[in-house]
Amino acid sequence: MKISKVSITTFRHLSNLNFDFGSTLTVIAGGNGTGKTSILGLIGHIFKFGNTSHNLFNGRFETKYSSVFRFSSQHDTGKSYHYKIKFTDKSEKEAQLRETNENGGIRHRIDVGGRKRHGGKILKPVIFLSLKRLIPLAQENERNIRLGMQTLTPELAAEYNQLYNEIFSANEIISPVHTISNNKNSFSPTTSNFDAHGISAGQDNIGQIILALLSFKQLKQNDPNYEDGLLLIDELDATLYPAAQKNLLKVMLRIGRESDVQIVFTTHSSDLLNFLSSRTGSQFKHHTNFVSLTNSLGSVTATQGFPELSILLADLNHEALRAIKPKKINFYFEDYEACCFFKGIVEGVDFGCENSYKNLSISCGTYKTLIDKGFEEFFRSVVVLDGD
Repeated sequence: MKISKVSITTFRHLSNLNFDFGSTLTVIAGGNGTGKTSILGLIGHIFKFGNTSHNLFNGRFETKYSSVFRFSSQHDTGKSYHYKIKFTDKSEKEAQLRETNENGGIRHRIDVGGRKRHGGKILKPVIFLSLKRLIPLAQENERNIRLGMQTLTPELAAEYNQLYNEIFSANEIISPVHTISNNKNSFSPTTSNFDAHGISAGQDNIGQIILALLSFKQLKQNDPNYEDGLLLIDELDATLYPAAQKNLLKVMLRIGRESDVQIVFTTHSSDLLNFLSSRTGSQFKHHTNFVSLTNSLGSVTATQGFPELSILLADLNHEALRAIKPKKINFYFEDYEACCFFKGIVEGVDFGCENSYKNLSISCGTYKTLIDKGFEEFFRSVVVLDGD
């Protein structure tokens, strides 16, 4: 029973938002302050998987809203927050905010399926990887960093090594070593040349994402109650260079399908979004839904589907004119002969809009100057230069 849709009536600055989930990947993209992290938190709070099964972080397969965000006594008090999650079997689960007065102060709680203490939550394993995973060990107190006693099975350690090298396009012998600090309980990638103290934030980040994926793979193999899982990752692209982002996306699609895991992640990486919109990224479209959040007009709005990628990229780069598909394309040439030659080549080609061929004679140097100066006309035009 996978998630099919989320409907947010109101939650903080989010209201009247509806979008679908991909069968394996759901990409939530948008600028800062559009509510991406809040959406991950309110989704994850719906689920729990009991007290007996533990992930490879030595924690339970659940996430609480308090580990994602804090409610404000000034801005959240007295508000009515409500949202609903629908599933592929046509069932749904509602959640809403309730305020209580405890120890002389207001406490905020999100009730799932009514006022049942933990009883309303759905049995589904969930892991939420917050930005806390990016804190470098070098910034923690040395006295609080220690090696743990746990080890991965040889099979999991071998797959950890293979996935690490696949994502980073490397060829190293990686040994995952159990490392514990105030902020982390994880397996850090180590080699003969570096240990947990010497790895970069990106290496540590990938180590934790791999560990989350392997947690679901192990759970599927060992727990007869497992049907499918949910992995939530805030700012997937953080600390990773572009090629690693793309390789990670391919790994997540493969393991998500193998282990029946829905993976929902947030991003505002132009490299990642351009990759998804490219011909190479077409492999994701049957298993992925893309959700675009924007507050360019004030309140946050959501659109979905891969055609929205180009519009979001323009919005992220503050290129509103480029986001609007023109109804007419203007064609410019250096002379009339070039116009006739070009029209002969493209005769019968459908450009999807009206073509307007301009009868002007302008040198290539003039065109270059106008384009370099950001002349807006050329954001929706085609300039054809002579062969010289």
